[in-house]
Amino acid sequence: MVALARFVIPSKQRSAGSSAVLVGADVLSRYLTSIRHYSRQDPKRVTPTAFLPSDDDGTTSTYHTSGLTDEEIWSLGHAHVHVHKIYGRGDVAVSTVTANGLVVDADYEPTRHVNIAGWPRDVDDQLSLAQSLAAEATLHLHA
Repeated sequence: MVALARFVIPSKQRSAGSSAVLVGADVLSRYLTSIRHYSRQDPKRVTPTAFLPSDDDGTTSTYHTSGLTDEEIWSLGHAHVHVHKIYGRGDVAVSTVTANGLVVDADYEPTRHVNIAGWPRDVDDQLSLAQSLAAEATLHLHA
């Protein structure tokens, strides 16, 4: 049996009933808020720009969606991602994030929120890591 890495959620406030541990197989969903975040031509896929860190805080905002139904995942996005439109989402495993040397920072503020942190400062290095995440992400387009 292969042991999965465990990632402890920092002791910041968490939602009642939230899990204290994420494992490598857990799924993080990055909501796609721009048409630049996915390719509309075949093969349809998540693009690296979807995973690039924010200029504001140097992290990539995602949500822990393991154990949720598809309907619950979309509801979570609509409740907490305040944009004009969510075009889709890119789902990636925690293990993919950490295998690329990035950090999973599950603050659960808001509910189920998880930052991908530990990005290098160099933009080319960021793009390279974002390409690795996008290559492993599963695209789900919003109906």
